[in-house]
Amino acid sequence: MMSGNQTLLSMRKLCITLALLVGLSASTHASEGGSSSYLQGTYGEFASGMLGDSGFYMRDDVFFYSASIGANPLGGAVSLGSTQDIWGNLFKFSYVTDLEILGGRYNAALAIPLIINGSVSGKASAAGRQVFREGDINGFGDVYLTPFALGWDVGNHHINSNLSFVAPTGGYDKDKLLNAGRNYWSFDPTVYYTWLQPERGHEVTVTLGYMMNDENSDTNYTTGNEMHLDWTLSQHFSESFAVALTGYWYEQVTDDKGDTVAGIDIEKFSGSGVGIGPAVYYAREIAGKNINFIAKWIADIESENRMDGDIYMASVVFKF
Repeated sequence: MMSGNQTLLSMRKLCITLALLVGLSASTHASEGGSSSYLQGTYGEFASGMLGDSGFYMRDDVFFYSASIGANPLGGAVSLGSTQDIWGNLFKFSYVTDLEILGGRYNAALAIPLIINGSVSGKASAAGRQVFREGDINGFGDVYLTPFALGWDVGNHHINSNLSFVAPTGGYDKDKLLNAGRNYWSFDPTVYYTWLQPERGHEVTVTLGYMMNDENSDTNYTTGNEMHLDWTLSQHFSESFAVALTGYWYEQVTDDKGDTVAGIDIEKFSGSGVGIGPAVYYAREIAGKNINFIAKWIADIESENRMDGDIYMASVVFKF
């Protein structure tokens, strides 16, 4: 049982999800290459809608994503299917202030993705020829920027609303099956909501975003707009331990646009997906600093025109 709202708020101060995500073309969903700048499992979990005390925060996520996909458009050609295994790391930084705008506290964030190792194998078809491709990649991906966000607290209800962008800073080659970057800008306004009942330890967190994508100038392909929702149902047993069921829903809501790809109707190549899995939270004091640890596993249970697999993630969160 929790001892009160202030105690629980103190526990959550270092466990904010930093209101930011990162795009890795190596890692998910629909549209060109069967992937997206949205990465499931990184938008919502324990108390994502809550802000901590003012100051600088850091979160580090290490993840492994293993997935496969069938035929999909790729750089004006067709990928006949591929299998990918990705080891990655997300460096996330946020700054929370006491400055109030419209009654909400201003905060900002930055995420820098790193592909530690990505391996892919599959077949591609172009000009009537089929080519088997495989290889490894590593390097930094597309940076995720949140220059403006506002957070509100109303009793047990907490909201953090942000305006975020994905910048095409990662390496890209249209002839590869796997890339660190997407080669286009994305605009991703997102709202994080958390309801937290401190006496009983119950929590519901929901994150809703709408991603709008620019054209990939190397392939003349525009990925359709994408709706993504992440959710977490948690039970806190103490100030330092909680378990949860977490998941996501993804739906591409507008058509892709681009050059005709043999064998695929681009305007009907819309992706969708649903995933679910467990998560656990643990906190302890180390060298006088409160450190938060989070682990999760999300399995795709339904996928259409997108990567289908499992993502495993281990995270650490702390305040400077």
